Amino acid sequence: MFLSVLPDLIDKPVGVLYPNVFGNHTRLWGHSLLLSGLVLGLLLVWKRRVQYPWILWAVYLGHFLLDRLWIADFPALFWPFIDGRIPLNTTILKKWQNSIYQPWSIFGESTGLLILVILFIYYQLNVPERWRAFWRTGNLTAVQ
Repeated sequence: MFLSVLPDLIDKPVGVLYPNVFGNHTRLWGHSLLLSGLVLGLLLVWKRRVQYPWILWAVYLGHFLLDRLWIADFPALFWPFIDGRIPLNTTILKKWQNSIYQPWSIFGESTGLLILVILFIYYQLNVPERWRAFWRTGNLTAVQ
């Protein structure tokens, strides 16, 4: 779960804190293929502790797919090799408000939330011992 939102955890705070520096963009370094290569490298280095590094890396890249970077923000994908994006003529808050009404955003966010609810119910994560086991190991099979 952490890797699926890591690009946003890196980029959103920076973009929100420094909107004038980054032209109101919130897809920065975390959404680049360069950083995804670094993430893959770290996963492979930690291969003894990480069971499926390639699957976890695919989860990280899945974020790019769901963000449709090839359409919405192509230069972010190839940072730092392609840079110089034109600053947006809107604020970050207005951009987020507009995305609420886009069908792709509604579908993606609703689907993600539904998956989390199903997993929460199926693995009975409302039971404190199960939640602690999941939090401690990061593995849902340890919960059963």
